[in-house]
Amino acid sequence: ASDVYTRQARYRAAAMSDSDTSRAPDQRPVIVVGILAVLVLAGVAAVAQISELSIEDLTRDPADVADETYFIGVLSQLGGLIWMTTAAVTLLAASLVWQRGDRPTARFLGVFGAITLVLTIDDVFLVHERFWPHAIGAPEFLLIGTYAVVTAGALWAFRRQLADGRLGVLVAALGFFAGSVLIDRFTQDNESPPYFLEDSLKFLGIVAWAFYFVDRSRRELLNAPTPSDD
Repeated sequence: ASDVYTRQARYRAAAMSDSDTSRAPDQRPVIVVGILAVLVLAGVAAVAQISELSIEDLTRDPADVADETYFIGVLSQLGGLIWMTTAAVTLLAASLVWQRGDRPTARFLGVFGAITLVLTIDDVFLVHERFWPHAIGAPEFLLIGTYAVVTAGALWAFRRQLADGRLGVLVAALGFFAGSVLIDRFTQDNESPPYFLEDSLKFLGIVAWAFYFVDRSRRELLNAPTPSDD
């Protein structure tokens, strides 16, 4: 514990020293973010040029484009927001913990923040459901299997760090995800697939995953002991 407090004191001292010696903020992050934003806009314009879609179809809200009610897909959109929040919080915590000098914890949060970001992109943009099988021409289960293998490898590699958190919540998240995938896999040929059950399990998995990693990030930033599930 004393080593952690010593690292924190050094980090605060370095931060205060930096603020004293350089009052002007670094403008490089602003430039990088601006360039990335422009590249996104350029990418959208390029997609409109090479596809049959109009530029308005790519910039407007999907409900407006489809002329549907404003709350269509509400559960899916809520899930995407929770995914994005979890990825942002976890990656930010990893960055701050890295600066504090706790490299193992920073790697742990960074890896799962990156996994969460990939799953966010997949869910929001229907990567494994639409893009992967139609644009790439590969079977859907191949990408899902890749996600599962990578996640399983991370769970094993960081099993000790994971056990320090609310492990029951994380296990519940994995169980919900597994149930959702199995229902999708074995009922997709049905005339009336149980979409509500499948999507409900996925949503519960997202919420549980988010709770575990946001709570863990908060505790690591506060350097507070994590209570057990009991």
